[in-house]
Amino acid sequence: MSFLRQLPVDVQLANTQVMEKINAIQPEDIICCEQAAILTQLSVEAFVSCGEIRS
Repeated sequence: MSFLRQLPVDVQLANTQVMEKINAIQPEDIICCEQAAILTQLSVEAFVSCGEIRS
């Protein structure tokens, strides 16, 4: 199991870091979590597909 934590707010930089990690470890599955500014807990992202986030 591998974790990528505390990504930068800069979307381009965060995307680069995530893609580098994915390419390095070639995972079978990916679980994405977020912590919105108004929330006090992490939540699991729903409906994420190939870098495209749908709400």
